[in-house]
Amino acid sequence: MRKEDVAKIPAGLYRLWWKESRGGGNSLAAIGVTKAGGRWMAPVNWVAPTTDAIQWRAVEEAEMLVVTPNVDMGQLPSGSDAA
Repeated sequence: MRKEDVAKIPAGLYRLWWKESRGGGNSLAAIGVTKAGGRWMAPVNWVAPTTDAIQWRAVEEAEMLVVTPNVDMGQLPSGSDAA
């Protein structure tokens, strides 16, 4: 995904579709917002969330599954190294 597209993604639960060049397939993931307004993703089979642009470029599409309105999603899970 392009940086401009990632910046528009609201916090929620998603199915991430990976580019074929990166192995294809899909993952269930949470996406949240950092204090600086960036986006983090946390696929359920990863050990920690990431804000790494290289990982975001591997995403073909983010399909929203669940959104939780009126919840502060700006805080990363404790123990996370993404900021």
